[in-house]
Amino acid sequence: MSPLTTARLTLRPMEESDEVLFVELFCSDRIMSCIGDSFETGRAQRAFATTLKVCRKEDGDIRSWTVFCQQDPRPLGLISFSGLSQSAGADMGIMLSRGAHGKRIADEAVIMLADFGFNMMGLEFIRAEFKCSNLATKRITRKLGFSEPQQLAGKAGWQECFLYPKPELNV
Repeated sequence: MSPLTTARLTLRPMEESDEVLFVELFCSDRIMSCIGDSFETGRAQRAFATTLKVCRKEDGDIRSWTVFCQQDPRPLGLISFSGLSQSAGADMGIMLSRGAHGKRIADEAVIMLADFGFNMMGLEFIRAEFKCSNLATKRITRKLGFSEPQQLAGKAGWQECFLYPKPELNV
C-alpha cells in the first residue's frame, strides 16, 4: 500500500516504527475512555504485533495507517479499516494523540480514507461503532454524512452508523 496524502495530511501504512505510538494510544486511560478499557503495556505490544502481521497479509482483515501532518514527522494517530473479509464494507476506527485533538485532523483523515475505501478498494459501505458518550465521533460522523447513529443491538451504551458512496461528493 502506498501513502495517502492531502495538502495537510499523510496516511502512511502502519509499520514497525509505529509501535511506540500504538502502545501509547492503547495504554492511555483518557484516549481509551472513548473505546473501552486501556491496555497494559504487554497486551498493547502483542496487539500491535498481531495488527501489523494481519495488515501485511494480502487478504488480511485489517488495514491500518499512521496519521501525520505534512510538515511534521511526529505521528499524530492511527486510522484503520477492519472487518474487510466479513462483508462488502468495513469498520473504520481512528485514534489520535491528545495534541491532534480539536484541529479537524480526524475529519480530514476520515474523508481521505473513506474516499480511498470507496474508490480504490471498492467498499460498499463504511461502518462506525462508538460509545454514545463519544461526542467527537458523533460530530464527525454527522458532519461527514454517515447515517443517523442507532443503538447497537446487544451492546448497551454503544451506537453504530454507516457511510455509503456519494458520487456527487466524490467520496
